[in-house]
Amino acid sequence: MVGCWQSAVGANALRRRLPTVDRRPARRGFSLVEAAFAVAIVGVAFVAIMQLWATCTQSNRVASNTTAAIMLASQIQDATRPLPLSDPASGHATFGEEIGETTSSYDDVDDFNAKTFSPPIDSNRSAISDLDGYTQSVRVVPVNTLDLDGNLDGTAIPTSTYTGAVRVTVTVFHGQTEAASLSWIRVER
Repeated sequence: MVGCWQSAVGANALRRRLPTVDRRPARRGFSLVEAAFAVAIVGVAFVAIMQLWATCTQSNRVASNTTAAIMLASQIQDATRPLPLSDPASGHATFGEEIGETTSSYDDVDDFNAKTFSPPIDSNRSAISDLDGYTQSVRVVPVNTLDLDGNLDGTAIPTSTYTGAVRVTVTVFHGQTEAASLSWIRVER
């Protein structure tokens, strides 16, 4: 029995000699410095997201304006598609609008030369009042059929010279800003 008692006493003695672990409660929450850093990080992220949002909104507006402008330039192309290059009545005598003609009575492509439409017009030559912030500007210049890239500025070949081909350029403005430009060649059929 002595052996059992001694071992029990020895175990108690060992337990008492071991250092005790500090039983303080665990720290919870953030310090003031940590909270300030968290607010700063969230603030920087918020500013970056707002700048991204503004940039995306601006890009979306430009894309929308460009799409509308291309559609408006195509409307002029569609309006001139069925028309001949030369006036049915006077032939090649007049380049541009003949006396007494109005937009609705244009009967050849060169009648559209140097015309500006605000509000813009559709392919039936009716005003599109919903798009009154846009302006269509049309320019028709003769081009040499052997050099279709020539006469870009319209000064190399006078309008009084019949060449059998013209370049039609439609520039669409949104306000004062050019939103789109479309150019094509028409040849006599």
